[in-house]
Amino acid sequence: MRGTSTIAWFVGPFDSPEDWTRSGRLLARLWLTLTREGLHLHPFGSIITNEPAHERLRARLEHDPAQGALWFIMRLGASTEPPRSARLRREDILVR
Repeated sequence: MRGTSTIAWFVGPFDSPEDWTRSGRLLARLWLTLTREGLHLHPFGSIITNEPAHERLRARLEHDPAQGALWFIMRLGASTEPPRSARLRREDILVR
């Protein structure tokens, strides 16, 4: 993560399908807004899903679990356009 100057994270309810849906909407709106403004977002998913890394992050941020789950962390800001992700086509994923 060297060279990363701007980090942001989300903390809040993340226990139920309704929480997950609200959180997803928040993330989508943020990502679209950043893109519109010419900014980029890069998620650090492994810091959330890897328990030892997540515990070190929580200790470093002095996260209070009473505030909710620390469910997303990212770097964001201006940069050259990142490489496009190699993704499967929609037709290769969805079954009719």
